[in-house]
Amino acid sequence: MGLRSSGRVESPVETAFTAYFGRLGSALLDVRDRDEGPEELRSLLTSSLEADSRVSYVYETEARDAWSHDTHLYPLDNDCPHCLVTGADSFTGLRLNSPIYFRLHIPIKNQPRKMDADDVPTEDYWVAWDGTTVLVLWGREDGEEVPAESAGQVAYSVLTDAARQVEMRMRAQPCSPECQNLFAHSELVIRMNDEIDGLSELSRIDGPMVDCAVIGSPQPLSIMSILSLDLFLSALTFAQLKNCRQRIMDLEQHARYVVGELLSLDATQLAPKASGLKAKLGRGWTSLIAWSRGKGRGARSRRMAAELWLAMANLEVLFRDHLRLDREMEDEMKDDGIRVLFENDLRGGKENVAAINLEFIRAAVEQSSTRRGTVTIAWATVLGAFAGGAMGFVGSMASRS
Repeated sequence: MGLRSSGRVESPVETAFTAYFGRLGSALLDVRDRDEGPEELRSLLTSSLEADSRVSYVYETEARDAWSHDTHLYPLDNDCPHCLVTGADSFTGLRLNSPIYFRLHIPIKNQPRKMDADDVPTEDYWVAWDGTTVLVLWGREDGEEVPAESAGQVAYSVLTDAARQVEMRMRAQPCSPECQNLFAHSELVIRMNDEIDGLSELSRIDGPMVDCAVIGSPQPLSIMSILSLDLFLSALTFAQLKNCRQRIMDLEQHARYVVGELLSLDATQLAPKASGLKAKLGRGWTSLIAWSRGKGRGARSRRMAAELWLAMANLEVLFRDHLRLDREMEDEMKDDGIRVLFENDLRGGKENVAAINLEFIRAAVEQSSTRRGTVTIAWATVLGAFAGGAMGFVGSMASRS
């Protein structure tokens, strides 16, 4: 491994700390509609990072992009209900087999704060990103026990801009759409220890603090290489599972909203109305015009029912995907280190999905569809009787003549 200087530092020599803080997060690269392969996309992103004045240099590492692969994901910032139901807003993600490693040097005053906390600790960060997972390291000073809230937030801004410059998009995936913490709710306290079994070893300290012992050199590139090798595959499953869970929750919530609209519309149609002949004729004429234009209440009910059937079908697919991903994550979390790293963010999600019951939605659609079918049959009978009566009248008039 070597260094590819961006030309903004006199020397690529690292200043190694004896200890670091680290944060892991989901930074999903959206490569939909791109025809290039992983190698070309990596090159584009690397060039974009090198052109950013905040990036002091990019590490030149051996890339094994034959092992890179696409992922199927959904956005968290969905503002299209139709896309939510049809899945038209899903996007193709990319997981690079070998991460892109780079260093940031950004004045403290130019870094974003988390919830306006004035606690940015440093100008220098080291970043590893594989298109799905981002790892951010920064030096830990003697006596520091808890990392600053705002540390590393700027890495997401850099990745967002790098992707946008080459007509791609990076989508941050926090624990929920409302959460302002872009990283997982675990803080890595990284130290060197050559006596551990394996390359790294994780254990719970207290709360979100996770002790992370790493073997070998204290150089940031060495640490990032070890942690990405040990953690990024599990982090991929974690990101996919969280993405699937959030999609299920969003789609189920939307489906319940549509059910409310459908039942409200049905209740309006069944409400007592003026019974005079003039009022009935007026309503009939208005309904006939709306029906001919496909805009009547019956048409709206049919569209809602069709939307709900499609939503339930897609939820069934998502439930199967969730079951598979949950099993994979359970297997990953048999490793105690992986469990302590991700358990805070996964807590409660499985139970929330298991609590979803589609029977209420299904029953409401079936009831509405049955009522519309009954009304349709009644109108067909009335119209048939009217047509028969009219034909009889014409026939009688013809026989008289």
